[in-house]
Amino acid sequence: MRKGKTWYYGIVACMAAVFVMTCGQLTSNVLAVEPLERVTVNSATLVSSIGEPVGTKITTNQQVLIKAEMVNNQDEKQVFVYISQIKDSDGRVVFLKWQGNSLGAHGTSSTATQWNPQEVGRYTIEVFVWDSLTNQSPLTGISTLEITVG
Repeated sequence: MRKGKTWYYGIVACMAAVFVMTCGQLTSNVLAVEPLERVTVNSATLVSSIGEPVGTKITTNQQVLIKAEMVNNQDEKQVFVYISQIKDSDGRVVFLKWQGNSLGAHGTSSTATQWNPQEVGRYTIEVFVWDSLTNQSPLTGISTLEITVG
């Protein structure tokens, strides 16, 4: 019976060593890219429903899309949440929308969110990417765009 326990503990120790080695290798690969450099968001732009740029001066009730291209800078797939937030001139959030997706290793994705401004004013559009809504770990900095609704 003693021999059996020794054998069991030896197997457990080996499994623990393999787990630590595997996790250490995985961690080093995942963290090889700095957290805010895992995904790049190219500048947010406003486009029409057919994808043509509309500039930074739009009118009320004009349907626009907040478009951004994302690039995965890692050697592995990245699950993410793309978030569009619009603030009025007082800094109040007047629009918030998110979309979940994933990017393959070194993959790119173009994402757009629809917005119909209801009031005249100056607004700041902020686009950023988190790993999830649960963890809220940023994968990018914030990309901003100042616009005027007339």
